[in-house]
This record gives sequence, C-alpha cells and structure tokens, in this order.
Amino acid sequence: MEKENWLLEETLLHEKYQIKKVLGQGGFGITYLAYDQTLQQNVAIKEYFPVKIVRRLGNTLREGQGEYELSATAMVYPQNGQEEKYLNGMKNFLEEEQVLFGKFDVEGLTAVKDYFEENGTAYIVMEYLSGPTLQEYEKEHKGKISEKQAEILLEPVINALAYIHSIGIVHCDISPDNLIFNKEGQLKLIDFGAAKNKKKEKEEQYCKGGYTAPEQYLEKEFIGPWSDVYSLCAVWYEMLTGIKVPPAVERLQKDRLKNMTMASEVSEQTNNILKKGLSLEIQKRYFSVLNLSCDIKSNMESKEEIKKQYMKDTRFV
Repeated sequence: MEKENWLLEETLLHEKYQIKKVLGQGGFGITYLAYDQTLQQNVAIKEYFPVKIVRRLGNTLREGQGEYELSATAMVYPQNGQEEKYLNGMKNFLEEEQVLFGKFDVEGLTAVKDYFEENGTAYIVMEYLSGPTLQEYEKEHKGKISEKQAEILLEPVINALAYIHSIGIVHCDISPDNLIFNKEGQLKLIDFGAAKNKKKEKEEQYCKGGYTAPEQYLEKEFIGPWSDVYSLCAVWYEMLTGIKVPPAVERLQKDRLKNMTMASEVSEQTNNILKKGLSLEIQKRYFSVLNLSCDIKSNMESKEEIKKQYMKDTRFV
C-alpha cells in the first residue's frame, strides 16, 4: 500500500463522512474507516481507485518536525490515455455496488448504506465490521479448522454468493482477507471491487494467487458463478489443511494439487466435493454455489447442534 494514494485523516466526504484511517488497499480501490457524523457511527467507505491507471493530484511528501508528512488533495485523475477506461470502470463500480444497496437481510452479505460521486471518483459506504478476517482467524487456529466448523462458517458466504449470482453479479475476488466476522461470529463477504457482470468477457482482472479461477487468467474464457465456486473451494481447502492451493496458472502446467493429501480427519465426501469444486475445467466443476451447497448439506450430520455450540463459542465483541 502506498500512502501517497490515500485520503488524509479528517478528510470530510459527502459533507458527513469523516475519514479516520485506511483499512486496506487493493487493485481497484482503497477502503477507509470513517465516522458518519449524522448517524454517529463508524462505517467503511470504499473509494474507486484503480491504482494502475489513476493518480491523486497534488500528493507530495513534506518534511515536518523530524519526519515526513503527507500533503494531499482529494481529487483523483486518470492517467493520460486512460480516461475512457477509468470512466467505464467507475460506472461499473457504482452499478454493481448499487444492487447491494439496503440489502441488510441477506445472510453473509455486507450491505451498502450509501453511494455517491465526489473528487472525480466514486464512493461506496458500507456497514463497518471490525473483524477479525478469516485470514486472521486461520492464523490464530494454526491454519487448520475442523470440517464441520468450516462448513458452518461458509454457509452464510454461500447464501450471499447465491444471492449476488441470482442478480447477475460474480464476485471474482473471494479470499480469506475478503471474508470477515461480525460480532456474532458469522462470516460476511466484503469487497466487490473486482465484481463482474455474469458471463461478461474478461476486461481487467485482478488475480489473487491460488484463489483465482483459471478462466480469470484467460482471454477467451467466460467468467461466471463457477469462477466463484473455484475461489470458495480454494478458501475451504486452505481452512481444512492449512495449505494454499497453487495458482491456477501453475496447475495448468503441472497440477501439484493432485498429489496433495487431505488431513486424515476430512471425510472422503468432502475430499470429492473439493476436487470437483477445484477442477481446472469449467465443465467438470460445480456450475453454481447452489449445486455445491446441496452436496455440502448432504454431508453434514447433526448440523443444528454443532452450529448452536459453535455460534455460542465464536463471538467477537
């Protein structure tokens, strides 16, 4: 992350959102913790900032009191020759986030509270989740989570994906750092900056190691719900084994995943579900998360009892 790209602390957006700090930066945007002065509550704000094709005019480092401070303006400008690409990307950013506006009743989904254009770019305001992320949770649990626990954790994520797929959106960036716990211990899906319209051919893809489906690397392939299935299964595999799935581009050359063995406590059925979900060929993979969910549910025994105990023990306050 490069600080010269960031809005300064105390910057006021939309006449009511005061920037407090940066939460993270990805290929398409910067996420901030901000304070809603009207509702008097913290919110998360995603700023459209495709780092490869934009700049924030006036950002310089100045020396002050023995250390360097950032002097910046809020205005964002596309680089020369990138104007059309930038404007089209901003339009898609707003359109694909607007479909989530007010969707507070969808399990596993982080609802959009507000959206607006300002400073030559666009902003999405979402509920703030303090975490931890699944990535942090995995580290605390030494990279391995039990089979049943993993199934319970991923259930709301599958529900969220089923919803966005039903309205024509594919997330395209599912990974442990984009899954975050709420206070009740339920995982929620965040960061739709890389989202695409269903069956839309590749334009600009932000690929993230072994979580990215092989078709997201290839010009002539189509991206769809099956792409999110691959990413979700890569996350699931890592939860169970503590091992990251090799990048799909490497697997296309030599598939080392075939030689990896699951932990002994993982059932043969789960092993088979993961193999199908992580298939390099779209035709051999689950076509949708609902197909995947059916096989997962048939593999869960005493689900409600396990879930009740897990939710009791997993709360973040």
